[in-house]
This record gives sequence, C-alpha cells and structure tokens, in this order.
Amino acid sequence: MSVRGKWSGVRRGLVVVTVAGALCLAGTGTPAQAAAPRARPDAAPTGPVTSVVAFDWVSAAIAVVGLLRSGGNSDAAVRQVMAAVEAARTEIINHVDLLASAEVQACVEAATIEFANIDLLPRTVLILWAQEATRCATLTTAFAGAVVSKQAVDNIGFVVGSIYAIVFAARARAGLTEGINLILQDEITAYEWVYSKLDWPAAAPGSCVAIRIENRVDHYTCTAYNGDIGMATNTRAAWSIAARNTSFRIARDALPPLRAALTG
Repeated sequence: MSVRGKWSGVRRGLVVVTVAGALCLAGTGTPAQAAAPRARPDAAPTGPVTSVVAFDWVSAAIAVVGLLRSGGNSDAAVRQVMAAVEAARTEIINHVDLLASAEVQACVEAATIEFANIDLLPRTVLILWAQEATRCATLTTAFAGAVVSKQAVDNIGFVVGSIYAIVFAARARAGLTEGINLILQDEITAYEWVYSKLDWPAAAPGSCVAIRIENRVDHYTCTAYNGDIGMATNTRAAWSIAARNTSFRIARDALPPLRAALTG
C-alpha cells in the first residue's frame, strides 16, 4: 500500500498550537539608483520583500538528540517540536505541495499532519510510525540529491529541518535510541545537497557580474534563480544577499551545528 494510501483518512483539521520559539526572518532588497548617493554595496539592500516565518528546527532536533544520548527525559524537547510543527504546518505543507516527487509529498505531508497524534498511539504502533517517518526523511535526502531543478531543491530545503525534527522526536517518544548518528548524517547530507545546488556559481553560472567604475571593480551584483538581487564588494557576500529568500541560507546555517552534534 502506498504512503498516501496509508494516510488517506487523515484530516488536516487539527488544533493549532502557537510556539514562542518561532522566528520572523525578513530580508530587504532594492538596489540603489546609480545617480543617487550610494550606500555601501555590501550592506543589505533596502525595500520590502516577503517575510518568511521559520523555526529553529536544527536546534530543536539537536536538543532531542542530546537527551536521547544521555538518557535524559526528552518530553519537554519533544513537545517543543510538536508545538512548532503545529504552528508551521500550513507553511510546511505549502512547500511540500510544490515538490516534484509524489512519494516525498505524501510521506512528508502525512508525517507533518499525524505527528500531533503520537501521544494517542500505542507503543507498538508508535514504533512502526517512527520507523516510517525515518524512512520518509531518508527518502527526502535521496530526493535532494537526485533533483536538478533549482526550485525543487529550494522547496526541499525548506522542509528538511521539520521532517528530521519530527523523526528525532518520534524516535525519542518510541524509545528508539539506536541509529541516531546515521540519521544525523542523513540530515547533514540533505543540507549539503541543498547548499551545493543553490550556492554560487553552481546554482547559476554567470549570475554574478562585476560593476566597474573608472576601470576598476566597484562591487558585484548577483541574481538568484528567483530573481532576487544582491550587491556586495565580493561575490560570496553578494550571492548570500541575493539568495536571502531561498533555503540556501537555511542549509548554510544548519550544517555547522549538525556536524558538531554528529562529532560531539
């Protein structure tokens, strides 16, 4: 039976719980006009862009992992993840619905919806459910490695953190403490794929151009796949600004703490 079939009876009308740990991340972007007095090009551009609501999934997952390793009580950490999933569920599913893989869509959406019910599951069922969620997370990593479209990579980058946080929390609740490092490595691999495929210049060769004034390079202007523009005195900074509304920054910021957790 397909994953979609297993969960076809699940409805989305679950109670939404707010989470104080949610963060609003906003960027800005309008390049300066050439005739106007120029601000430093390596500063963040000005002007409104779409706000993105995000939760620190990586820190929440690492907190659960630390408690799993130490044998401590993980209930508070698990409940933090549960609250975050409920608060961000609509946003997560909106990204999931844009994925190119029907199987990944089905399993991530099912895991996101059903996660709120884990306290109602008998332990034997919970173990099976946690194992199925783990399979879904590893499938997500495989998809991140296989997909070519920048938009598809971007969308998977927005859901990696939540599906792996769900997996660690579900396994903690089910008492499945083995294989934690392997799952951490899979999450790292997923973010490595997202980072490398959305990074410059692999993401868009020729997307950064040098702006010259009086025969010298004054700054660089980069354009991300979604059309956002960034300016800075070096291409790395310009690209980071241009990619502010993609999951490139999420992957970039997630990798150091995840690698530290793996070796810690």
